[in-house]
Amino acid sequence: MRPGDIYEEVKDLEHLRTKVLGRPLLITEDTASTNDDAKLLADENLLGHGAVLLSRTQSRGKGRLGRRWASPRGGVFMSIILQPDLPPAQVPGLSLAVGYSVARALRESFDLDAKIKWPNDVLVSGRKICGVLCEMKAEQDRVHYVVAGIGVNANLRPDDFPPEVKDTATSLAAELGHNVDQDLVVASILNYFEPVYEEYVQRGLTDLAGHITSVAAYLGERVVVHNRTLGPGSQGPEAARLHATGSVSPQIVSTETGQEGVFVGIDESGRLLLDMDGVTKAFDVGDVSLRSV
Repeated sequence: MRPGDIYEEVKDLEHLRTKVLGRPLLITEDTASTNDDAKLLADENLLGHGAVLLSRTQSRGKGRLGRRWASPRGGVFMSIILQPDLPPAQVPGLSLAVGYSVARALRESFDLDAKIKWPNDVLVSGRKICGVLCEMKAEQDRVHYVVAGIGVNANLRPDDFPPEVKDTATSLAAELGHNVDQDLVVASILNYFEPVYEEYVQRGLTDLAGHITSVAAYLGERVVVHNRTLGPGSQGPEAARLHATGSVSPQIVSTETGQEGVFVGIDESGRLLLDMDGVTKAFDVGDVSLRSV
């Protein structure tokens, strides 16, 4: 069965105010990965810019750096197909723009103090409530498409989480004390992301960086940044940045000693800025992971 055969189009999703994103919006009860489905349908030119795939569950949900994303019923799992007129080198910061849009949606629509954990997670009460995975198909100077995958823990109970993430994950239901309208979650994210995406295509993170920094987790706190060494076929930070968009698939073969400093912001290139004894050092998206000390 082809991926397109298992989806049905949702007409007139309540609360959706977008002009392009989510038009069409296709839904299924279960799939292996909405990102994989979106890439296949984009490859075959069956879906184009703005199309959104939504699944109630995923059997092989994906996180950053090849990690598995738990996708039980009660979550919101969606992938947005984007075709930005940008060179590939300008795409990696898009995951920050997506995360910022999710954080705004949770703050404004659900009154939660959502924060971005650089580079691609959203936290509430210090626990992960959403992950973002952007994957790109591109040639040297041309982007064919980007698939922005978003997984939100919506109506999940503590027992729904795998044991390894129970202590670090949360959900909208857990934070609010009641289940939420999952359609509102989808619509709110798309409503906030559409103008942010348009801004990103026009100006990158030039104006967005300050807004993103304002909702960044651990801002002003002492943190440790862990550099990661990548396996065969990958070369340095650029390979790591491309991996964040799916162009290469490096493997983590070791983790280097972390570097400590005060997290002071995110710059216009999407880099994390760390004050290390009065010297500001920038870390590339995809190159490190961030932990509060």
